Amino acid sequence: MSNNLYMPFHVGDYMGDTAFLTTAEQHGAYMLLLMNYWHSGKPLPVEDWKLAAIAKVSPESWSAMRDIIRAFFRERDGALHHKRVDEELAKAREKSDRARANAGLSHSARKAKAKRPQSERRAGAERTQSECLANQDQDQEQEEESANAASSGAAAVAKPNFEGECRTLVGEEPVLLAQDFHKLRSLVDSGSVTEADVKAGIVAAMAKPDFRIRHWSQLEGWARGAAKERLAARAKVAGAAPAAAPKRTAADNTPDQWRKNLEHFCSGGAWPGQNISPEPGQRGCLVPREILEEFRPRLRKVISPGSFARIFEPELAGAAE
Repeated sequence: MSNNLYMPFHVGDYMGDTAFLTTAEQHGAYMLLLMNYWHSGKPLPVEDWKLAAIAKVSPESWSAMRDIIRAFFRERDGALHHKRVDEELAKAREKSDRARANAGLSHSARKAKAKRPQSERRAGAERTQSECLANQDQDQEQEEESANAASSGAAAVAKPNFEGECRTLVGEEPVLLAQDFHKLRSLVDSGSVTEADVKAGIVAAMAKPDFRIRHWSQLEGWARGAAKERLAARAKVAGAAPAAAPKRTAADNTPDQWRKNLEHFCSGGAWPGQNISPEPGQRGCLVPREILEEFRPRLRKVISPGSFARIFEPELAGAAE
């Protein structure tokens, strides 16, 4: 019985294991045998004519490469076994079974929730919101404690990998996420959101049936929304109107903070310092000129020619206006 499980391919391991294969035909035959092994989900037959057919080579060609290719396999119980493929298949099946079980539990929970009276559903939602708020506050306190410990020279406690946690929350989605995780990290570094807000945003986004994630930047808005909800929920629990975050001014920004904001902006993200200063190129921008000069080549690519002239060629911009 065939399977549709994702087949991992570790290039470094393959190149190291197949260093003694000398022709493209040998590589092709070996790869086809591996893919047949994975697709069928079971070991290969031992008959040479069957192996030649799977490898798409003539009987003569198979006879010439037979001993070389079979060195990768071990014959047992009338079949050819491959240790690495067996291990990877076991991992993939376990992961698939776990995901299927979780999906079943989630479906059962949704059905049970739909049958509950509206008053009970409302009470459950309020409890869930309070628990999420408590967890986010706890995560934020831990982040602040770790930062204080590091600044005072205390030994820092190792924390789980932030990107790894986010990938776990995304789950089985066929995504292309490696390229731009720095955008979420920059959002956290800018102080706009916390890591807990990012994770809460991922959970909310992935709960939407029609949401399909391809890049981390898609989650920036969700993270900001989670931060806003956290502050509003905290104020509601305290019995007061949502408290606005302390207003920062341009004087509060250090040169390094300006550089972080510009790095995020030049990488295609939204200007994170909007509450402190208009973005580069707009009237009233308060970013120091010497720092703007450091990013001059990159700013030329992300702002309009008129905005660029307003920063670096004000006399020309004034004449044009």
